[in-house]
Amino acid sequence: MAAMTKTEQALKLVRQMQVVRPKDLLPYGIAPVYLRRLIKTGELTQTARSLYKLPEHKKTTSSSHFGWSYQGLGGGLRVQDAGEGGNGRLV
Repeated sequence: MAAMTKTEQALKLVRQMQVVRPKDLLPYGIAPVYLRRLIKTGELTQTARSLYKLPEHKKTTSSSHFGWSYQGLGGGLRVQDAGEGGNGRLV
């Protein structure tokens, strides 16, 4: 089994601790730059100065081809399959 990267270690610790500060990760040899990288990828959020946690909503990696638009009062929700370029349908 391959050793975990610093990024993977940081995520594991955040899952365990819920909220972390950069100084909480220093004893594990994890520098603050790894937290910044996780923020850039959307895997962490910064809740306050020096406080980091997992995002409320996980980032999805699906490649959905649907477009959503709200048509106002009485218009319903229009779903359009971007792959076909059709007019969409009301839901």
